[in-house]
Amino acid sequence: MTWFAGWGRGVIGTIVSDTDEDGNAVRGILPKYQSVDPSGAAKPSGTSTDPISTQGGALPAGTDRSGTITTAGTAQVLAPANANRRGLTIQNTSDTAMFVSESGTPASATYGYLLDVSSAPFKVSTNRVIYIWCGAAGRSFAATEW
Repeated sequence: MTWFAGWGRGVIGTIVSDTDEDGNAVRGILPKYQSVDPSGAAKPSGTSTDPISTQGGALPAGTDRSGTITTAGTAQVLAPANANRRGLTIQNTSDTAMFVSESGTPASATYGYLLDVSSAPFKVSTNRVIYIWCGAAGRSFAATEW
């Protein structure tokens, strides 16, 4: 199914809805087709007047990295280094504060980003190893790598 998106001054793109190979619903906005860019330069060759046919397929579902803290006070790998990673979203779903490190250095009570109790989702964009730390074992977090 296709809809058109716009804000008062015309169509800015096409909202598309489809399913991926696993049957998951995927949605997105494809930019409005233009034959020239804003500077007046010709559009790159090999493109089509059909904006859907020139776009990539459905977005991947991502890799679930959710889990629990296994050992209190010890950093654990949340996601190993991954050259293909575009990002990771994590949320503390427990009753205890956690710390996340995206620099490749293990997280601790004094190093990393604080994920407070039931905090909003936190996004990181790195291909390095990502660590998580919590002062209590068994505490849960939700995470998706894409």
